[in-house]
Amino acid sequence: MSGAATFAHDHVFPAENDTSWRNNAACLGVDPDLFFPPQGGATNGAEAKQICGGCPVQAECLDYAVTTAQKYGIWGGTNERERREIRKQRGLIVKTEPACGTIAGYRRHQNRNQPTCTECKAAMARYQARRKRQQNPERRAATA
Repeated sequence: MSGAATFAHDHVFPAENDTSWRNNAACLGVDPDLFFPPQGGATNGAEAKQICGGCPVQAECLDYAVTTAQKYGIWGGTNERERREIRKQRGLIVKTEPACGTIAGYRRHQNRNQPTCTECKAAMARYQARRKRQQNPERRAATA
């Protein structure tokens, strides 16, 4: 093992990204489990967030985590829920409308009290027929 300090987030950096800022990170050499607790670990990340609070590259770390959609761990003093909110504010998460011809599209029409299009009516009819076959084993055997 080399004498070089390890960065708590080393395992998630693809080689093509410029991550030179991490050489100045306050978490350099800190136990990664503080930032990425083991599955089922009982931590809210307060200790990791405290380390991030005094980090000279906190903004760069947070920007990296937000733009690359890091889903786990504490990055730049934030957890995934907080980063998801930042992504929404920056317009990096766009809520899409359910497509017509799907059950979700059918429900969108219903929830908005709009006339249901032909494609969505057909999708709902297929869905209901499939559910009916699944609920009636005798009918399912007859159609097989």
